[in-house]
Amino acid sequence: EYVGVNNKVATTGMPDGPISGNGNIGLVSACDNNWGRFYITTNGFWTGKKYFVKPLPIGGVNVVVNGASAEGLRQVQNIADAEINTTMNSQMVKIKTWVAATSDYVINEISSTDKNPIEISIETWTTNTNNQIYPVANGLANPNIVWATRETESGDNVNWICRAALSTKIIGADCKTELSDNNKGVSKFLLQPGEKVTVVTSIISGKDNSDHVEKSISAVMRQTQASIEKLHIDHLNWWKNYWLK
Repeated sequence: EYVGVNNKVATTGMPDGPISGNGNIGLVSACDNNWGRFYITTNGFWTGKKYFVKPLPIGGVNVVVNGASAEGLRQVQNIADAEINTTMNSQMVKIKTWVAATSDYVINEISSTDKNPIEISIETWTTNTNNQIYPVANGLANPNIVWATRETESGDNVNWICRAALSTKIIGADCKTELSDNNKGVSKFLLQPGEKVTVVTSIISGKDNSDHVEKSISAVMRQTQASIEKLHIDHLNWWKNYWLK
């Protein structure tokens, strides 16, 4: 459990925050004031520079609760169900986050007990450090999908190039989408009292790939509330069987 957290996830050791993953995707969460941040990487995103091969971060998804304060900020790692439970805004906004055990999706389920609608912004972004070496890009796709990409360096003494894409879709609310800088897509919506909004992010990464954006958009586009519910059942069953072993 992390209470009133302002955790640090940039580390060469174990990050200071709740973690999740499925063997390919790694996720760590951090919170500060009105932000819930979910950092994403994969097994398949490594630089290919000869003699200097290393893994790189891809980016992440931010859940921004507009107008919230740090009061009631709390994160709990639910180990049995492989979920991260976050409460914000005096514990009135709840975020349940999980990395699907059986496919490469990150799911944020957001609900509110506030009596008034709350403005939420979802930021899907890729790491923008040294973008002259590690290029980034972003874009919009219908219906209401945002995407962002990052790739590893090219040039002499490089054995391969890895490319990764994050694509995000909002289920359960009408949203407006826009681009920010060259590495971020933003989805904005009103979270109504007592209702749940599902944020689905597809992650595609790999070596010497060129269709990562199209695959990521296609993967997230076909998701519905019903398919996410089925995905969650599969997720819970996978982890139940894992712990029973």
